[in-house]
Amino acid sequence: MDDEARFIILGFAQCLRHGLIPNLLDNGVRTRDAVWWWLSSIKQYVEQAPQGAKILKDKVSQLQTTHWRRLPQLTNENDAFCRDSCPTQAWSIVSIMEMLYDLHSLGGDV
Repeated sequence: MDDEARFIILGFAQCLRHGLIPNLLDNGVRTRDAVWWWLSSIKQYVEQAPQGAKILKDKVSQLQTTHWRRLPQLTNENDAFCRDSCPTQAWSIVSIMEMLYDLHSLGGDV
C-alpha cells in the first residue's frame, strides 16, 4: 500500500505544468486546489508510511522545457548537476514543494 501511494504522489508530480497539477491523472484539469491536495497527501504519507520522509528526496523528471530551470537542485536523470542544456531535468519532491509554496501562497502568478 505504501508503494502504491508513493507512486501516485510521484505520478501527479510528473504532471506538474506551470505550477498546477491535474485533479485527475487521466485527462484531469490542472487546478490550484489539486496542488494543495497533493501537498496534503505528501504530509500524510510522510507521517504514516514507514520511512515516509524518504519521498522528499525522490526525484521527479520533466522532459520538457520549463521556466523553473534554475532551481537550486536542478539535476539530470542521473543526479548530475545540469545547467540549461539537459533534455531531462529532475527535481526532488521537497524542491517542487518549495516552488509551489512560493507560487501559490505568496501570490505568485502561475
